[in-house]
Amino acid sequence: MIDVPYAKGQSIVEFVLTLTIMLTLLGGIVDLANLLNAQNSIQNAALQGALTGSFSGKNAAADCRILAAIYNGSQGLNGITINQIIIYQANLAGNPVGGSQSIAYEDIYAGNPGCSSASSPPAPVSTNWLPAARNNLMYQNADLGIKIVYVYAWQTNLLPFGSVTLSVQAVAPMNPQPAP
Repeated sequence: MIDVPYAKGQSIVEFVLTLTIMLTLLGGIVDLANLLNAQNSIQNAALQGALTGSFSGKNAAADCRILAAIYNGSQGLNGITINQIIIYQANLAGNPVGGSQSIAYEDIYAGNPGCSSASSPPAPVSTNWLPAARNNLMYQNADLGIKIVYVYAWQTNLLPFGSVTLSVQAVAPMNPQPAP
């Protein structure tokens, strides 16, 4: 083997280039894993909110209980900012009654306010489906849906944009009560 004087320098340059690419890929994989973990956690929080709302029925504190369940299920997530929580009447396909752009049967809350006291619940941005108007009679199709709109901020800043806006939905049938 012939000893070339530049061979050591060439292998160091190749190592540095390869290491840079590998660390960038590793950072992207970690960031993507964090995003998927956050997506699953927010989805579970939405489902918990929908189930809580379905069992709360027409109770005046139903929205407060829903918001508290979502707040508790979404704590401790890195890089997540909840922008909006929408409580809506769902059709058979799980979408809002009246279409995705309609707010006819929706209560909309800004951010992730939680609710520590039913006597002083957070004020909604829009109130069009109060708990008293919810139909939870037997043999009536009434589903309650939750939509959470949130922003995920990338942790490694490898992408040219700093965040991405996502949303999750969960639907649960209203807990049927016998007709009076």
